[in-house]
Amino acid sequence: MVDQHGAQQEARKLKPVYDALDTGSYKLAIQHCNKLLKKQPNHETVRALKSLALLRGGKGEESIQLCDELLVSKPTDETVLGILSHVLKHLDRTPEITVMFEEAFKKQPHNEELGAQTFMSMIRVGSWKSAQVISLKMFKAFKHTKYLFWSIMSAVLQAQNAGGNSPGHSDHAPMLLTLALKLVASSPVPTFVSPDHLYLHLTILRSLDMIDQAYELIQSDRGKRLCETSLVVEELRKDIFQAKGTCREEASLCFERLDRRGDRNWTTFLSLIDATLKVISLNDPLSDQGSKTTPEPSASSSRSDDPAVNLSTNDNAADPDPELTPKPIPHLELPFEPQAMVDGVRDLFERLARHDGIKERGGHLAVLHLEKKLRARDDTQDGIEPRLLVPLLQTYFSNFGDKACCFEDLKPYIADLKKTAESGAASELDEWHTFLTSQVPQAVSSLDDLQRIINIFKLQRFLLSEPFDAEAEHTRAIEYLKHYFEALPLGKILSHI
Repeated sequence: MVDQHGAQQEARKLKPVYDALDTGSYKLAIQHCNKLLKKQPNHETVRALKSLALLRGGKGEESIQLCDELLVSKPTDETVLGILSHVLKHLDRTPEITVMFEEAFKKQPHNEELGAQTFMSMIRVGSWKSAQVISLKMFKAFKHTKYLFWSIMSAVLQAQNAGGNSPGHSDHAPMLLTLALKLVASSPVPTFVSPDHLYLHLTILRSLDMIDQAYELIQSDRGKRLCETSLVVEELRKDIFQAKGTCREEASLCFERLDRRGDRNWTTFLSLIDATLKVISLNDPLSDQGSKTTPEPSASSSRSDDPAVNLSTNDNAADPDPELTPKPIPHLELPFEPQAMVDGVRDLFERLARHDGIKERGGHLAVLHLEKKLRARDDTQDGIEPRLLVPLLQTYFSNFGDKACCFEDLKPYIADLKKTAESGAASELDEWHTFLTSQVPQAVSSLDDLQRIINIFKLQRFLLSEPFDAEAEHTRAIEYLKHYFEALPLGKILSHI
């Protein structure tokens, strides 16, 4: 009760200072601080507040002098440390914030909150090595698993950002990543408890080229569940599948997700297209025969002598957790003939587009993206012929021309038409331009008409080649103004939306 009463008295005493700072009355804040300091000259919180008020009031030299005096005393009060952090940040002395918190934590090594603040200050300045050391100390002192993973994350960041001969990695990256992996193995809980922890574990394995171990983690029941619920883990799963060379399995899995599970994530569409074309480019459908049904890993391949690469840190070798054991999943069988594979994927996208209508753009856009990828292929020996792009663009614009996203959606495919036109085949580009011109409404009578004509003008302008003709620009400006004034009455509708 005494401490609580003292805290309330302290808050009442400092309230005028805080109020003055909040309202920008810095001179008044300094006056309040001076009154309090006459009674308590060594009051650290008041001195810190005065330093902040002096800084904001334009008296930089006085603020710096008072701040330095406080830093020499090595304060430990969290309120004082927070105020001085603001002062040092405004003075562009961010590294000193880390030193200040380190000194405070050395004085109070059992203050968990102070340790966390010290770690965060190190992360803000990119002091990965110090962050890794202090978080490991915190884990040993306070026994919280999150501090262990802070240490693991710091080791990974240190490996990725410490420079060195390899871009994005330090010269000591393998050693640091191996250390991080051993820390993962020492965790009292498995990485499957959190998508973030699993992502970190997979990142380490991927960086060390331990593709088989990463693949086993993903193929376990818990790994599959986290892949389905976390986009970042799913992205990393696709990268690991690609590194392992299981292109046919990836294509089958994405096909199944889109067709049977209602997945409409755009990355799933892209992964299906890329994996399908990768299988075709191998030119040997049996080269990926292990991907149709993943065999059960043998004891020698699924478990490593190093406990750091095992699937679980707590499992018993004599009684493994069935949810951590990689299992094959039956996937849809894809045909081996290249044209049949492309037709199957194309039919899927068209079926999804018809089923989703205008509620989902994924299927519609995937049809376009597939044809763009097919047009970009150098290998034409397999007999795959891409469809004409313009009819697909016309269909997409008819469905989504009144959406603000239409221009950005179509921009990559229009760029492909422009590239083709530059090589001498301008017929498709002319056909597309003629179509856009025919879609300009006679009058802008609704918000849908307004958005459609905006998209048309943006798409038409994207087709232009520099330098622009001054007379043509003048004509276009007049047309833009005409439709602008026609659309002004629609502003009354916007006020009710």
